Formats: sequence, C-alpha cells, structure tokens
Amino acid sequence: MSKKGFLIVIVLALIAIYLGLIGNARWGDSTAPEISLEQPFEQVGPTTPLVLRIHDTGTGLRDISVRIIHNLETFILADQSFPSAGWLSAAGGQDHEFTLDVIPYANGDLPRRQGQAQLIVTARDYSWRNWFEGNGQRLEKEFTPQFTPPRLELVSPPTTIVQGGAGIVRYRVVPEVSIHGVKIGKAFFPGYPAPDKAGMFAFIAFPYNLPSSTPIQVIADDGYGNTALMDVNFKVKSQAWRTRSITISDSFIRKTVPSILAQTPELQSLGDPLKDFLLVNDKLRKINNTTIANMAKKSRQELLWKGAFRQLSGSQVEASFADHRKYTYNGQVVDSQDHLGFDLAVTQHYPVEAANHGIVLFAGYLGIYG
Repeated sequence: MSKKGFLIVIVLALIAIYLGLIGNARWGDSTAPEISLEQPFEQVGPTTPLVLRIHDTGTGLRDISVRIIHNLETFILADQSFPSAGWLSAAGGQDHEFTLDVIPYANGDLPRRQGQAQLIVTARDYSWRNWFEGNGQRLEKEFTPQFTPPRLELVSPPTTIVQGGAGIVRYRVVPEVSIHGVKIGKAFFPGYPAPDKAGMFAFIAFPYNLPSSTPIQVIADDGYGNTALMDVNFKVKSQAWRTRSITISDSFIRKTVPSILAQTPELQSLGDPLKDFLLVNDKLRKINNTTIANMAKKSRQELLWKGAFRQLSGSQVEASFADHRKYTYNGQVVDSQDHLGFDLAVTQHYPVEAANHGIVLFAGYLGIYG
C-alpha cells in the first residue's frame, strides 16, 4: 500500500472511531430528563407560585413544554426549544437545565375558574433513541384552584375605643384560615380561637399617633392570595396628649449616657456629648422598642392574666403614656420623642411587684429602660 493510501485508511479509521463514539454517546443516553416541582402545587390561588426545575445529565435538553388544562382548554406557560450542538457533537444539546418560576394566576392571561385543573410538563433530550426523537419525560399533576375569599362576620357588636387605648374584636372566619386578625393602619393584631369556641378574637390597641378616623378592619387570608376585609365600626374617642419640654445639660449627659453606651456593644461613642445623647435617645430607643416588639410576638395562645392590672403600690406617675417630649440643649430644641409608657416613682430599694399574673420573658439590661 502506498503512503498516501495508508494515510487515507488512517483518516477513515479515525472518522469511523469518532462517529462510533458519537453514536455510542447519543444512543447510549437512555436517561430521560428529570422534572421536579420545587414547591407544592396542589391548592392554587392568585399568589401561588409555580416553581419547577428540568434537568438532563446526558445529551442535553431538546425541548420543554409547561401547560395547564382547565375545562378542556389549554393554557401554555412555557414552550421552548433548545439549540443543538450539531450532529457531529457527542454532547447533543448546549443546555442541560431549565427553571421556571411564575405565578400562573397573577394576571388575566389565565382565567380564574373553579374546579379541578391539570398541570402537564414534558421534556425531551437530544438522545438518538426512540427513532431519533430522544428520551421523553412527562409530569401530570392535578390541582385545585382556589379563588373564593374567606367569609367574615362579627360575633359581637363593636363598642367604643379610646385613641391610644385597647379593645377586643370578636369575629368568625368561614372556612377557618391560618392568617387572620385586625388591621389598623400599618399595625396588625393577630387573631386567636376564642376560649368559648365562638369564633375568633383579637386584642387591639388603637395607635396613639393615628387619626381617630383610621379604619379598623378584620382581615383574613387563606394563604393562597384570597383576602377578605371587613370594616368594624368602632366609635373612636379622640385623645389629647401632653407635650413636655426637657432641658438637657452637659452634666446630665456625662452622668447618664456613658454608662448606657458602655453596656450597649452595638453602639459606639461619637466623641461628642450631644451626639452621644441623640444616639441613645433615638437609635437605641428604636433598637430597644424592636426588642420589646419581637418578644411580644412570642405570645402564648392563652390568657395568662386575671382581672385588672395593678399600678405599683405607693408609686406616683411621673410621666404618662404618649407624652410628646421636646429636648432642649443650650436653648435649642435638638430632639423630640414620644414616651410610650408610664414612669412610676417610688422610694429607693422599693420591692418590685408584678402588675398581674404572667410569665417572665426577659430579665436583663435593656438600654434606655435600664
């Protein structure tokens, strides 16, 4: 055999080996793409997301389809073909993963109908199996659309509540849902099952800094985006709050602020007495109030107190709830804050009394509260 003929044989042999490797890779891929739902999709409402992942470890994705069938009508959520790396590529496709994260009923493209519906997801890869059609995977899942909001009704008529005061709202939710309570402005007061099993109830506090015309609304959400709102026609009695002016001196700052900062690692002195005071009076106040609010969220679903709360015996009220304080320094107003509590003054070393029955959630240093 001549040298030229020998080279031709070698080249043909290499081509045959390469084609064999391609064929082996394409025909050898017998694993279909994997389809997985990343979140439950059984009870579906206006805000329920559809999150799915399609993955192929072999020759790559050829095409995918995601659709919903409802009352014999088909609605396409995704329909995509993926580019091929070419017939001479053992890899087949260039894409091996597809993810979809949509809220199917968020807009008007998908009609909100009651009754069973079906989610169908299909995927194929670039395998040469099945007469070059590839390995196919199909997921079919029945789901129940939910578009009816809960029904609300009052169990007892509303009474009068004082601006900055507390009250109770009793109501019924049909069917029962996990998210319900009373909303006043941005404040939300969660509801609980009533002890007498006659519906639900929520303790509320009308914010001291909202106008008396602010709506009081019972709200219920089924967790799928179906929300019901009902106005509660409380008579809200307006309240006038006291304004006080407090003079701040350098000696007062030196006496109080350094010890507070020394016990507050999240704050550092700014090197200026007035700035340190403002840091404590504003930023630390917000931090402390957030700590208290977070503890209040851990409330048990039972009444721990009995009867009226008692003021500390022998004490005098030095500052009232919602006092508006203006702080002056060298004749200038430098800060203003709302005092959200009662300051009770007693003699030194007076015993600490509980105002009612309950449990201790926190015992320790808490910034501006001592």
